[in-house]
Amino acid sequence: MIPIIDILGHLGPYSFVFLLGVLLHVVFFCRGEWDVYTNKIVFAWLGTLATSTVLIAEHTEDHGSYLKAFAIASAYCFTLAAGIIFSILIYRAVFHRLNVFPGPFGARLSNLYVTALSLKNRHLYKEVQELHRKYGDVDLRKFLSTAQKRYTLCTPITPHVSKAPALRDYETRVVQYAELLLYQIEKMEGQPFNAKRWFHYYTFDVMGDLAFGQSFGMLRDGMKHYYMKLGDENMLLIGAFARLIWLFPLFKAIPGANHTHIKFQRWLREQVDRRRKEERAACVGRVFLDLGGL
Repeated sequence: MIPIIDILGHLGPYSFVFLLGVLLHVVFFCRGEWDVYTNKIVFAWLGTLATSTVLIAEHTEDHGSYLKAFAIASAYCFTLAAGIIFSILIYRAVFHRLNVFPGPFGARLSNLYVTALSLKNRHLYKEVQELHRKYGDVDLRKFLSTAQKRYTLCTPITPHVSKAPALRDYETRVVQYAELLLYQIEKMEGQPFNAKRWFHYYTFDVMGDLAFGQSFGMLRDGMKHYYMKLGDENMLLIGAFARLIWLFPLFKAIPGANHTHIKFQRWLREQVDRRRKEERAACVGRVFLDLGGL
């Protein structure tokens, strides 16, 4: 039997690095959820590239040739990444438990497939409907269970929110915004108006009251609030790339590109801090209390 060390000795350095990438996927990346660790993975890869560049430059004959060392280190690092990606694709195409379900082969390999469908005509639901016509509908019986253990896992963690006292608190607040919406509609009687926009105003005012203890004032002013403007600006992008979860941590870490996100998070923190300092018991107070408090 040929020792493993002898086999590795006959492999070229790039082949060894490629197999190391495969091993990393099999041992580490094949287990658990790594989407939220995108930044750490990228920084680790860049750190490896920088360290390799220095080591190669300092331990080669043409001492100090960092440009050549960087080219060599880049080749090794990209080979490592290629090994990881190759192993991921093989695993998803052949060994993943979900590949037994009928569907497009490309959908097995990456969420880039469904992202491309989403960007195609901006009507993903039509694309999904067409896939159902081609491959058949989902068999709901495979997802249903009467087992007590499964039911316990699916039980909402916030049951108190839907109890009668909480619902009564919600009702009084929702009613006042419903009445304000009807009042605004009556004012525009006989005139064309954007019903979709005004119902959005109503929805956001209710959400603002429940979440932050005060409305956004959109029904009162007839204008979009900052919160809604930001949502409109980002919804198309978020909707298109919602399935590429690993992109969001990377996007939030890029200086300049994350300006809007940082600004929005700062505004949210201000609202939550203000809500914490309020003494009055609002409807959202019950929501937060039922969730364990702020």
